Amino acid sequence: MLVAVVGATVAVGVFGLAHRYDLSVVGPVPKGLPSFELPSVSADQLQALVAGAVGIALVSFADTSVLSRTFAIRGGYRVDPNQERVALGAANVAGGLFQGFSVSSSSSRTPIAEAAGAKTQLTGWLAPWRSR
Repeated sequence: MLVAVVGATVAVGVFGLAHRYDLSVVGPVPKGLPSFELPSVSADQLQALVAGAVGIALVSFADTSVLSRTFAIRGGYRVDPNQERVALGAANVAGGLFQGFSVSSSSSRTPIAEAAGAKTQLTGWLAPWRSR
């Protein structure tokens, strides 16, 4: 997938396909890491955001909690749900302050990675090439 995206990006740039065929492209991507920024939210927006944030937090925690407990049982170790809540909360607050989006576990990729024999999280980078 990464090779296809990079290849398409290079082809559009080298052959001028955006201008020739009137294609919409993202344009220049800013260099470096996103900047720290406090979100600007009005009182009206805050009410709508709180309901969505609570829903995302509940689903995210339930998904992560079930997945981690399942793998803890298989691996014979203990998981602390409070530590998970703190980690998810910290990751999501940091993401929001650096113009990111909320995160959770991957309840589909994690079991597949384990079945394939993955031992580290580096598998997310290597998985697309290993299947070839």
